[in-house]
Amino acid sequence: MKYHPQMDTLRAIAVFGPICAHSIRVYDFEYMSWNVMLPWLEKYSHGGVILFFVISGFLITGILMDTPDIKRFYIRRFLRILPAYYLLVLLYRPDAREFWWVITYTLNWVPFVPDQAIGHFWSLCVEEQFYLIWPWLVCFTPNKHRPWLFLGTIAFSLAYKSVMVRLHQPDLALLGTLGCMDQLSLGALTAWMLRNKPDSYKKYLFSVLVIAALPFAFVQVKHVIFWKFVIALVCVPIVGSSVFPYRGLLKRVFAFRPLQYMGRISYGLYLYHLPLFFAVDWMSARGRYGYWTCWLAYFICTLAVASLSWHLFEKPLNNLKRRFPYRALV
Repeated sequence: MKYHPQMDTLRAIAVFGPICAHSIRVYDFEYMSWNVMLPWLEKYSHGGVILFFVISGFLITGILMDTPDIKRFYIRRFLRILPAYYLLVLLYRPDAREFWWVITYTLNWVPFVPDQAIGHFWSLCVEEQFYLIWPWLVCFTPNKHRPWLFLGTIAFSLAYKSVMVRLHQPDLALLGTLGCMDQLSLGALTAWMLRNKPDSYKKYLFSVLVIAALPFAFVQVKHVIFWKFVIALVCVPIVGSSVFPYRGLLKRVFAFRPLQYMGRISYGLYLYHLPLFFAVDWMSARGRYGYWTCWLAYFICTLAVASLSWHLFEKPLNNLKRRFPYRALV
């Protein structure tokens, strides 16, 4: 799949979502005069994770459709994802209750509340579980039937969330992999549309999804089944349009090199942001230095650690992927 720099900018925008959401929750900015906006801001800042899921479904499915080599897919995913994750696990050393859930990427199914510093691992677990199953479904489904696979998965995910909510299991609806498959599958459907029905996508999908989704995205959609799906709908045209050249202001924004760089290190930013959040908060004596000073120190530390991780650890391992190139279909 061709590299699109705009996708790095989207990743940077996405990673700011959970960083902002967790900042609001941990630092408790409710003393601010604009606290009436905080519930809305926190809720929709979580849209960053949803954007990540749509991007992931789009990119992974695109790769598998262009180069259906499952073995190379797993090798390349291993080199990109697992080393940094297990390095953090080694440094953090989760307690015995969490240990096996963490190292097996199943923390999103735990029957207890995990340590806040690794609470965000749930989305990484969703991604890994997605990688285990999705390549087989995509590669062994004929291309003409793939839209039905994606639409069926979306419908199943929404039905699953409905059942979980009725059973008073909202965590399974929110954090379970099956409850996130609608967002991942929307990205997958977008990838298929752009390869097989590009004219239809450009003519109809963008306008229809924006018109349908935006009115709902900015009201209080209280039901857990719907609000994540609605935000994912809004993300679809944003992700899909990233493969086309931007013009004007959008081109300048998405070509902004600092944002593109933060997109390249977005995995590290997301991986390290919560452990560093609590470490900086503890070391800086928040009551003495104030909220904004601590938040700025935290953000600088997160950016620095993610940069070091990328250049000294992740990038050298990532470069090994050149030994396992994808072979495009002839």
